[in-house]
Amino acid sequence: MNYRSVLSRFFILILVTVTIFGFGLQVQAAPTLTPKAAEYQVDQTTSKIEFEADKLKGKGAAKAQEAQKTAGNIKDEVVDKLNLDEPLPSDTKKFFRQLKGEEGVYED
Repeated sequence: MNYRSVLSRFFILILVTVTIFGFGLQVQAAPTLTPKAAEYQVDQTTSKIEFEADKLKGKGAAKAQEAQKTAGNIKDEVVDKLNLDEPLPSDTKKFFRQLKGEEGVYED
């Protein structure tokens, strides 16, 4: 190998290394230019989300109980609408037996 090929490979290696690792350079966001964009910035020290979460901790248990009652009501409505509390019709039982191979399929 000659001097030029070694030097070009060295520079390519340096370029790839800088591209991948960036030598510890951190990307920082540019400051906003418009007042509307400033509304969307989040304060890094405290967040409204954390504040709201602290406020809602006491309300969580009540909401969970309410959701449980609603789920119970929904279950009762589904059972009622689909007639799940009634026995299966005989034709449906016959169809299941035919699927299992316990009863033959024949024409009447």
